[in-house]
Amino acid sequence: MDTRKTVKDHISDLKKENKRVHIIAYIMMAVLVGVLIVSLRRQFYLTFGLLIAALLIQFFVFRKAQKKYIKHCEDANISLTLKETLNASEIQEKGTYITEETVEKAHIIPFVPKTFNGFKAIKGMKNGMEVSATDVSVVDRKNDKGIAAEVNTGNWIHIELPEGTGMKFTIVEDELMRDSSRTDFFSKDSYRESELPEGFPRRFHIYENIEAEDNGKKLSDSFLAKLKSLSDYTPGKIGVSINDKSADIFIKNRFLAAGFTAGQEVDERTLLRDPYPELMHVLDMVEFL
Repeated sequence: MDTRKTVKDHISDLKKENKRVHIIAYIMMAVLVGVLIVSLRRQFYLTFGLLIAALLIQFFVFRKAQKKYIKHCEDANISLTLKETLNASEIQEKGTYITEETVEKAHIIPFVPKTFNGFKAIKGMKNGMEVSATDVSVVDRKNDKGIAAEVNTGNWIHIELPEGTGMKFTIVEDELMRDSSRTDFFSKDSYRESELPEGFPRRFHIYENIEAEDNGKKLSDSFLAKLKSLSDYTPGKIGVSINDKSADIFIKNRFLAAGFTAGQEVDERTLLRDPYPELMHVLDMVEFL
């Protein structure tokens, strides 16, 4: 959507679109009533024809209009909040800012190769940092035949820092993955678990890359305090990777888009509600690297 639109412009356009969705729904309901009436009169061919018409309206008109309206609500909300925060130029529906290579290099979560998918995404600048955020999904592992694969979904934030930190750490929270997966994932690679600072929650696990240059640098108390604050705030589970000049943050089961429904008529309050306040928490946190 046009980022130059005012809140009132967005609301006006969305109300018109919502009205069209409801008109289509009323037409479909009228056809279904017709199905009931002609079926009572035992006009089977007409009943069958009206039923087919109702199904066609449902699957090829109503659902398409409904999906389009929800997308426009999400995009308007992001345009007026997160996009403004990062001064982003566009909203991608199939995000390309984060790739499978990004996820693999960050080494936060295990996943099956070639199962990465990127969804809604934005990218921009904040406080001299290049920031991209993308809703992603990966397959954690493929189960036995006939059993669904385990899929890990959430939002992935990648930040290019203005200068190097000299640090290579990965921090993961309990329930981000199974304990057995976490132990196996980090034990097979060049990582060793570090002792947690006194008073830091035991739900976190800090891993240091043993191949990194040993310069004695440690995560600051301020950074860890911000991480704890983010964890206390979000209902999602967190994974963080610091790789010298970049930082990656994955928050499980949290997404850029807020939930909208076709039955919901938007107003100024809903459009200006921050759908992903965790982003500002993350940007504040990385200032202490």
